[in-house]
Amino acid sequence: MKRSINAYKFIILGALVLVFCFIMPVEANATPPSDVQITYNLSNQTLTAVITHASFLPGMHYIKTVEIKKNGQTISTNTYKNQPDKKTFTYTYKIPALDGEEFLVMASCNIYGSKSAKLIVK
Repeated sequence: MKRSINAYKFIILGALVLVFCFIMPVEANATPPSDVQITYNLSNQTLTAVITHASFLPGMHYIKTVEIKKNGQTISTNTYKNQPDKKTFTYTYKIPALDGEEFLVMASCNIYGSKSAKLIVK
C-alpha cells in the first residue's frame, strides 16, 4: 500500500511536535533560585547556605555553582552536577572568619539566573 506525500508530511510533523514537547518542558520550567539564606557559626567557623530552587528534574535543572566571597574577594566556587532536593537544600562550608567580616554567597542555576545573599559575621 503506497502512502501519499501528505501522509509522510503528517508523520514528520507529528514527530517534530513530540520532540518539541519533550524538550520544551525543561526549558519552560527553568527558574532561577528563589531564595538564598546564609548563616555563620563563629564558634565552629562554618558557613551554611540554605538554597531554594524549584526543579522538577534536579539532575537536569539544578544549582550549578555556589560562589562564596569574603570581604569582596572570591574564596570559593563550588560546582555541582545536580541538586540534592527538588526545592530546598543546604550546603555547609568550613571557612575561617572573624567578627565583622562580610560574606556574599551567590547560587547560580545551570539554565537560567542566580540569587545572592550577604551576611556580616557577628
